Amino acid sequence: MINKWIKEDKEFVLKGLGSNGQEILKEENKKYIDKTFLKRKLLISKLFELLDN
Repeated sequence: MINKWIKEDKEFVLKGLGSNGQEILKEENKKYIDKTFLKRKLLISKLFELLDN
């Protein structure tokens, strides 16, 4: 998923993080993907709850 986003927004990543921005994002994704899973899942659940109300 991260690779698709990086490719689609290549210019944005380049402007924001510089020439090695793609590698920075890939490494950070590896580092934090498992640590943040439950919080991301909770966020999505809350967003759906708000849409229901």
